[in-house]
Parts: sequence; structure tokens; C-alpha cells
Amino acid sequence: MKQQLWTAHSGADGVPDNSMLFVRYALRTQADALEVDVRRHPVTGELLLGHDTIGENPVTLREVLEEAAAHPSMRVNCDLKEPHLEREVLRLAQQTGMQPRLILSGTVQPEHMADADFRARQVYWNIENCFPDFYEQCAADPDAAPRGVQEMCARCRAVGVGVINLCELVVDERVLVIAAREHIRLSVWTVNRPARMAWLRAHGVYNITTRRIAQALSLPHTGAQTAAEASCSSCALFDQSFVWHPAHSASDVPFAFSCPASVQELHISFTYAPGDETNAACVRQVEDAITRYYDRYPRELEPMTVQQYLPVKNLITLSLEKDGVYLGNGHRWDTAQDHVISTDYASFGFSSPQDMQGQWRGMLHLHEIISPTCTGTLRVEGRQL
Repeated sequence: MKQQLWTAHSGADGVPDNSMLFVRYALRTQADALEVDVRRHPVTGELLLGHDTIGENPVTLREVLEEAAAHPSMRVNCDLKEPHLEREVLRLAQQTGMQPRLILSGTVQPEHMADADFRARQVYWNIENCFPDFYEQCAADPDAAPRGVQEMCARCRAVGVGVINLCELVVDERVLVIAAREHIRLSVWTVNRPARMAWLRAHGVYNITTRRIAQALSLPHTGAQTAAEASCSSCALFDQSFVWHPAHSASDVPFAFSCPASVQELHISFTYAPGDETNAACVRQVEDAITRYYDRYPRELEPMTVQQYLPVKNLITLSLEKDGVYLGNGHRWDTAQDHVISTDYASFGFSSPQDMQGQWRGMLHLHEIISPTCTGTLRVEGRQL
């Protein structure tokens, strides 16, 4: 088994998320795996691609697996966005000949781990499946990450799972030491900064999932790479971390940077976590909304329950302008976004500027922060092509 893997996150390099365009793009790269988000159609039960919802004309998982089957070096990571999809995905992989190259992540349920069918497949076990408040605890307590990973390693050993799936924001040297000591591998998502990719690779992380797969695969193959070496073809124009609370909802966070004449392309990486919540505040918020919806009308006319609308999602979006000209808004639910802007190409939601040099401004729009603590990162890199 290969010692280190690169996975192309759905929508890598600005291609539409969960589309056949993305699948075919990833298959043309030298990535080891591609990731797709899997849901079940609420009526037909068919397995389809979709992160938060299923859009119009969705891609079927069967289409993806059949396409990947013709590329014997490519694995497919099915990020399960709903519980109880595991067996259906495994059956479909067997029918398409993809079972040896199938990876399961997302809402893979702990109760399935003792089953030999699942131990026989590779699972990237998301830590929040066992510890739902893990990322909230990490935001509040710097020692929560190594403590949680230590406990998760014990869970993995008990059922024969070899890989923990972690957000890159919580992975530091303490976490890496614990995983190595416990002989458990790490899969880290979603890593978009070249210096961070190089650091994780140099520290032996088993799988790195990125939206910048082309840039990741072009990193120099040196054993001990410095941050400067990893980002030699780019320059940081803006780099900041944030911490938000519910009181920040319905507000904007401005940012600005200057783009020099040498830059031909901008790479904007924006992440925040967690993506959703089911805490008491969420329940109250949904209850209030349902009450306002009914007003004086009988509830039995259109019965609704709080559980239908949980979890409640945090929603933060990013907009851009250059020299006072509005270029668009990445208005989407993704908690890890990678936008590419140049004079002849722009990621979905944005327009290309006339030229790159000049004063750029943007806004992070905090539509709703329901989590007690929500952390975010924003980095803008200028690249010479």
C-alpha cells in the first residue's frame, strides 16, 4: 500500500463540486483518489452526489464508480453525508468492480466497525462520529485535540480501523506524535496552503485532501521542505485567522490587499468550522421559526417538527471587488472554499477583472453563526504562471 496519498477534494481547482466535470478532471491528474459527497434521493433511494442538498440533474454514484473503474490507479473516497448509506455504497462498488479502491468517510457509523465487510474496506473514520463536540472543544481548549485523538486511537484499535479523518486546523506535532505512537494513520482535510501541504507531507501524514490538487502534485519532492520552498511560486497577499460567536451573526468582516503587477492569478482559500450544530440554541431557533410560520393557523394543516430542520448550519460567504468594481460572491454552504481568479478565468460566482494589479477588497458575510465558537481562516495567494 502506498505510504502517502493525495486526494482531490470535490470541486478541486475551481471545477464545479460533485459534477462529472470534476470527476473527469480529477481522473486526468496524478491524484491517488478523488472525493465525492454521497446522499440518498429521498423518494427513489438512489445514491447521488450532493453536499448539503441534491440539486437539479445530480450525478449518480454509479456513474462516478463506472467512470473511475477504467482508471486502475484511482481510488474513490465516498464522503457519506447521511447515516446508513454504507452497505448500499459497498454493494454498488462491488457491482462496478471498484470495491478494492473504495474509501468510506463521513457519517460512517461506529456500530458498523465491528463488521468484517467494513474492516475489509478502507475507512477514514471521522473523529466527530465518536466525539460530536470534538471541534467545538478544540476551539475552546488547546489540549482537546491531542486528548481526543488519543481516545480515538483506542476506538480504532478496538474495531480494526487504521485511519482517523481530521480537519487540518487541529493537526499539530502533538497529534502527529500520538498517532504515530499508536500506529494509527491520519487523513487530513482540507489542506489548501502549499506550505501546510509540504509540512504534513514531510511529517508522514497518510492522506492529504486538498482543493488545490494541481498545486499539491507540483510540490518539489524534497524530504525536508521549508515553508518558503513550498510557496516559491506564490506570495501571500493576505493571511488571517478568525474566531466568531453567535453575536457576530448578520455582520460583515472586511479585508483588503494589494495585488502587484507580477501576479497573474489569485488563489483564495477560506475555511470555517464547524459547519452545523444541533445544540439547544438550534432547537430554540427552529421552534421559534416554526411558531412564526404557523402564526394563527392550525398546525395540523402542515405538520412540522423541529427534527425535520436539524442540524442548523453556520453560513459564511465571501465577496470580492477590485478597484471598486464588484466581482461576485461565493454564495455557497461549503465550509472549505477555494476560489481562483485571473483575467481569463474565475471560479463560479465570480467575474474576471480587466487586470490583476491594483487594490482588492472583500467581505466575509457572517449570515448566521449558531455555534458557540466558530473558527475560520482566510488566505489569499498571488501566483506567477
